Amino acid sequence: MPPSAQHAQRPPYPLSAWHRSARAATVTALLLWCGHAGTDASLDPHPDSTEVGVSRWRAQRLGLFIHWGPVSRTGQEISWSRGTSIPSADYDTLYRGFDPTGFSARAWVDLAKAAGMRYLTLTFKHHDGFCLWDTRYSPYNVMATPFARDPAGELAEECRRQGLGFQAYYSVADRYQPDYLPAGPGGPGFALPAGQTPSMDRYQGYLAAQASEILDRYRPDAFWFDGDWDATWGGERGAAVYRTLKTARPTLVINDRLQGARGLGDFRTWERAIGAFDAGSPWETTATLAEQWSYQPGGSVRAVKDVLQEMLAVIGGDGNYLLDVGPGPDGKIRPEEAARLMELGRWVNAHGEGIHGTRGGPYYPGAWGASTQSGNRVFLHILAWPPDGRFRFPGLPRRVLSARRISGGSVEVTQGPDSLAIELPSTGCDSLAETIALELDGPVSGPLATAVNGLGLPGTWLSRTAGLRASSMYGAPVDSAGILGAEIYARDFSMHTALEDSPSIVLDLGRLMTVASVDIANRSAHATVNSQVQDFQARARTLTIWLSRDGLAWEEAWRADGARPYWSAAIPAQKGTGLGRTARFVKVGLRERNWLHLANVKVFGNPEPDRPYAAALRAMAAKPATNRTGYPASYRADGRNLPRGKIPVADPMVKKYHPR
Repeated sequence: MPPSAQHAQRPPYPLSAWHRSARAATVTALLLWCGHAGTDASLDPHPDSTEVGVSRWRAQRLGLFIHWGPVSRTGQEISWSRGTSIPSADYDTLYRGFDPTGFSARAWVDLAKAAGMRYLTLTFKHHDGFCLWDTRYSPYNVMATPFARDPAGELAEECRRQGLGFQAYYSVADRYQPDYLPAGPGGPGFALPAGQTPSMDRYQGYLAAQASEILDRYRPDAFWFDGDWDATWGGERGAAVYRTLKTARPTLVINDRLQGARGLGDFRTWERAIGAFDAGSPWETTATLAEQWSYQPGGSVRAVKDVLQEMLAVIGGDGNYLLDVGPGPDGKIRPEEAARLMELGRWVNAHGEGIHGTRGGPYYPGAWGASTQSGNRVFLHILAWPPDGRFRFPGLPRRVLSARRISGGSVEVTQGPDSLAIELPSTGCDSLAETIALELDGPVSGPLATAVNGLGLPGTWLSRTAGLRASSMYGAPVDSAGILGAEIYARDFSMHTALEDSPSIVLDLGRLMTVASVDIANRSAHATVNSQVQDFQARARTLTIWLSRDGLAWEEAWRADGARPYWSAAIPAQKGTGLGRTARFVKVGLRERNWLHLANVKVFGNPEPDRPYAAALRAMAAKPATNRTGYPASYRADGRNLPRGKIPVADPMVKKYHPR
């Protein structure tokens, strides 16, 4: 029975046979909750079975996230536009015109598999409270629409038929149900009966009944909960749901957004951010292919190179990657997004042996690419090659028995006690990333605690213990350990300046050294702030590197040619050819009025001053940069395309911090 135009004056559960059965199940679920209060991971009644489920989930590595519902009719963000850009009364009646006759579960699953995905996660219920399945416990569901079909059921069946994992997204927060507190913008979607007050206990029963219904009817491999941020939800409520679901399905995998503090769950969730390398605790990064989670006609679609780079950083860090698309009101995925998924899938499916069923490491991921491993095999996924065609890694503790390019063709490996060099011919590199498979004389356990130079060059990581100052701060101190000391960055950003003219950070290496290259990790591309999509990477489009011997006189050494998730900046020698310039201070900043947020900065070079990389890199000056796909086209090894001379800028090390 769908809500009517007068739904605000009607009780949430009409007094009918439907209501009586729903109320009975809700009471049963509530009793289960009351008997299982608790807050820690010991609530798992079958930890061995959970490990089986987690191992299976980890091996899949790549998933397709789908945010969909009646809001697709507006092209605005799911849930967050309710009561803000769309009046709640209008939002709550969008379902009446929701008729996605172009929906095909087979087409969605076919596309997911073509994109190289191994599981699919569907939004059963987002924060707006609309139920995208045929539920007994709310009339506000997909069967009340003109479509009157159960897309969740069709997808679950198709995923099983084609061997794709199936997962259920369910939001704890519900802006439609009046029992949920606090109410969201625009208030709840209907009123409680006269004299009845909101009850989180009653809402808890409603949630538990729906979660159990999804588990029984659709048999998902995992539950992806969300919306646990409100204090009224509390730890005991989430713990109770966790135990109830685990008791019913021991191998079920549940994320960490059920309890509020995000301490309970089988895997950690990073939203539009990449977690630190972690082979002990399972984790997943969620990201959008377009600008927002749900359908946005005309929204820009990310370049496949950027998506692949992000995906490799996650997989190489031993995480899973869940990439989101938002189908339109007709039930079809936008052609632009579908084409980009197919483009990504051509690479993933061709290199799948180095992705699916692997674990991260042994090298930490970064601007250079990432590594994965499986048994005695190590896979090096290299995003860009030096002009001399030779990529250099720190040494492996195992002997290399053989090496091959997954895409085919020759590869030459030179192994020393402390080094490993991979050399390819001057032509034929994969335009997105080249994967080298190494067969070793035994497995490599754990990551190697050293950084890989993003340009594939020899040299020392100079900045790990550098001093760090920012021209300003936005609300919190700079995380020096995150931005300088970690092998990879561990959060969305580690430093954030205030809005100012030419914001910057300065790294003090402690003494004069030869700086040859700088790797920089940017903040994630997009985030939604107050229902508006923010492109943080675009704020770094004028990113520049200056060098100084004394911290007073500066000269520009490199500038970005556009916004990117990562940069590997080559610092040309002051005179002659090759790389390397003597400096003690390295400044990274913008040439405009803006915010600057970065996730990680690494400086590579020679601890000895005035020792440029002349001998090892002489070939770089002889070969034009266009010989190697992926290398910055603006780069010239002799530095003649870069401005010279002293650049008078204020020393940011003497500027005072100021909070927002």
